Amino acid sequence: MSHEWFYDLKIATKLIVSFGAVMLLTLTLILGISNMLSMNRVNQASTDLADNWMPSVRAVMELRTAVGELRRWELSHLLTEDAAAMADYEKRMDGALSLLRQHRDSYEKLISSPEEKATATEFDRGLTTFLADHAKIIERSHAGKKAEARALLAGSSAQALKVISDSVNKLFKLNVDGGDVASAQCGRWRSDARDRR
Repeated sequence: MSHEWFYDLKIATKLIVSFGAVMLLTLTLILGISNMLSMNRVNQASTDLADNWMPSVRAVMELRTAVGELRRWELSHLLTEDAAAMADYEKRMDGALSLLRQHRDSYEKLISSPEEKATATEFDRGLTTFLADHAKIIERSHAGKKAEARALLAGSSAQALKVISDSVNKLFKLNVDGGDVASAQCGRWRSDARDRR
């Protein structure tokens, strides 16, 4: 009984109503598919943020912290004459060095561009020099040749530390900028999907 009104319509009107209903369903389907594709792009951008850019920023900051810790214990070693304190600082340096290597290995897996790879290679060159000097500094400090150790620390070790610091700053900026781009894309795609509704 509820469909009787439809049966009472002329054929032309029935065709127009049916065609309109099919068009409305088709338009709804197209908009739904379009929004699903847009949401997929938003999901990809947010996944990129979560799985690449943010972990990369964190890894770069961990590298900076580990290098700073190593330098701090190195300086503490130079300032003391006490053998027990030097042994303690050496143990702390070993821990900082282990963490530094762990963080560098973790970061390698997150590198996502040729520019980032080149900057990481620059970091590695600085780190190689820094660690070679570190061994010499601690050896001289332990032998009581504090002035020689300080000269090395203020010379090539300081230059290597500058290379490391500059590289870390550049890596940080690359990853923050990459995250900003991904975030902006995500926002644009979300707005596009919202505007299509």
